[in-house]
Amino acid sequence: MIISQSEADGGYKKNIRRGLIYRIQYRAQNVNGWSNYSPIAYIQAARVPDAPLPVTVVTSDSTTITLKLGLCLENGGSNLLKYTLYRDEGVLGSPFTAIYEGLFDQEYKISGLSPGLNYRLKTTATNAIGESDASDLTSWYSASLPTKPVQLTRGTFSTRT
Repeated sequence: MIISQSEADGGYKKNIRRGLIYRIQYRAQNVNGWSNYSPIAYIQAARVPDAPLPVTVVTSDSTTITLKLGLCLENGGSNLLKYTLYRDEGVLGSPFTAIYEGLFDQEYKISGLSPGLNYRLKTTATNAIGESDASDLTSWYSASLPTKPVQLTRGTFSTRT
């Protein structure tokens, strides 16, 4: 395919389809005429992927969380190279740190968390063009299951409003 801007074809090549690899050459023109064509180049029509779907919590306790990682629905025309999972330190305003990179399974487990903190999680997807925007944030409070309630007795129950 030769991409040219001439009066004959009305401008640049149209109908380029994302994901396809195009063979291109180009040349320059000045008042003295046209140059020779450039070497052949192969270019994939692609862009960065869309942001992945948000992370969802599968199970959790006070120090561990198991996540279902959101997938990227549109790869931008180039195969995904990795997903990156980010987590903050559980304090509002704390920076996000990458805690996993790879083409991982659907679930991922994080251990060693501090009880009582509100952790925020997000993911990105990366292809040969670059890294996507981040997914929507998922917020999770690390907490233990509540203790078993005490047995109610006649004296501890009231219907007063």
